[in-house]
Amino acid sequence: MAAAWLCLLAWPGVAGLARLPTSRVRLIRMMAGPAGSAAGGGGDLDGGSDAQRNARVEALRQIFAAPSAADAPETESLGGTAHAADAPQPGLLPDLPLCRYSWCLLPHHQVAMSVWQPQYTLMFATLLAQPAPQYYLHVLLPGGADSLGQPGYELEPGSKAALTGTLVRVAYARRNPDSTLTLVVQGLARGVVLRPTQLLPYSRADVQVLPDREALLAAARGYVRRAAAGQSAVRQALAAAWGEAEALFAYEATALSFDAGGRLAPLNQLNASAAATLAHVAESVGRAVARAPAGAEDSVYEGSRVLVDVRRVLEHGAGADDEAALAALEVEVWLAIDALLQSLRVAAQAELPVPIPSQILGLLPPPPEGGWPASFRLASVAAKLSEEYATGASDGDGEGGSARRLSYVPADPRYPMRKRAERLSWVVWALIGDQKVGVNSFAGSPYQVLLEADGTAERFQLALAKMNELKEALR
Repeated sequence: MAAAWLCLLAWPGVAGLARLPTSRVRLIRMMAGPAGSAAGGGGDLDGGSDAQRNARVEALRQIFAAPSAADAPETESLGGTAHAADAPQPGLLPDLPLCRYSWCLLPHHQVAMSVWQPQYTLMFATLLAQPAPQYYLHVLLPGGADSLGQPGYELEPGSKAALTGTLVRVAYARRNPDSTLTLVVQGLARGVVLRPTQLLPYSRADVQVLPDREALLAAARGYVRRAAAGQSAVRQALAAAWGEAEALFAYEATALSFDAGGRLAPLNQLNASAAATLAHVAESVGRAVARAPAGAEDSVYEGSRVLVDVRRVLEHGAGADDEAALAALEVEVWLAIDALLQSLRVAAQAELPVPIPSQILGLLPPPPEGGWPASFRLASVAAKLSEEYATGASDGDGEGGSARRLSYVPADPRYPMRKRAERLSWVVWALIGDQKVGVNSFAGSPYQVLLEADGTAERFQLALAKMNELKEALR
């Protein structure tokens, strides 16, 4: 039960699946299939012998005076925070490199990538030559590298290119003999492009980390009301929300996330060794607010969704029942997950493993008032894992304890309910999502709507709708 993918039921085998309708087999395999890897726009199909491709990488490197891919260091020790200490606004990351692929990477998800395209080989080689942590924005671009610099795909509102994406850190990098790079990257938070600073051979831009509506409401309750005359409420709210997010980065992701069998996990793992930082979140928020510019000028955000989102939140204000409503919605999502898993078992007419990442089960909240329904099976699964985790943690650094800590970590009681719910609204898509990774595909991604949503509650509603859709398909 300590594996990162929990087989709640026994797999019926290929013959068992063959007895099911084709549509049900496809749906079950989609939910039971492995995750956590991507081609990164494609693989080097010629094994590094593509002379034209290698010549383009070298030409780009010389033009832009960048280090070669061979200079990229191998590293997996990446902690700390983004390079924003000298930015004019906390959470505003100037001149950040953009990875504009034809698929989305969500916050709190982890993926392995093969980087072979000349533009991105150059980009990551340049990024990896800089001190850790190495951050970039992963943002959807229909057509991927083929659309870079093409009319209609500019980094501006109204184009076919997305501006809202995910702030990502490189967790591991390996240079390969064929001049490609193998990376493991981790999504951390949502970000939005304010203005491009470079278009080719790859894009760079000033990026603002974009908190969820609920985080902005919490910031408004705690800090904006204290703003002095002439100070920008928008900047105060963004600074407070960034201070919280920045303080939680160390806890919300270990350096690398594996399952108990040593395989790469599809989701970031909570870092129990950094749980002590949860006691200092308020201090981080206070420092971020203190660094916010004193002026009321918000022109840096003009034309972006940042002003619209933050001003709408500030005008709405924070209702007394906002957090209670979010907690109720969180419980509803858990009940829907459990019901979907049971529907899959019924549809298979056999004992079926419905793999659920243990990184998701670690987010199970305390029982609601009145307790979980008797039919709620995930409660007993999570309880057993929690018991094994506690036993493993007390056993020290032995093999069993180490595996348990890597594959299942329950959310610390000090982790804010709002942040726990936010994390669930992203990671649940590892279970129910159906994004197909294509090489320079123009089809877009069903995940972009999640990044465009204004907050946790809206993503929960999207997840509930998706689970209802899946249940209907099983009937």
